[in-house]
Amino acid sequence: MRALIRAARRAFHTITHEQEVLTLLVGASVLYSLFYPTPYLRQVLRDEPVLVVDRDHTQLSRRFARWL
Repeated sequence: MRALIRAARRAFHTITHEQEVLTLLVGASVLYSLFYPTPYLRQVLRDEPVLVVDRDHTQLSRRFARWL
């Protein structure tokens, strides 16, 4: 278990102290977040019926159901 923790610390140290690795991780995350949703932009549900099951029967739950 200690070897695993030591390896994780070493990897974290490498990631935070090596400019190339950090740039790659941040850049890949940004690019992935920008381009991944593109094929799914047209697949948005609109005007779909919704059913709310209110087993609480409190004023707050009824208000929340109306808000939904």
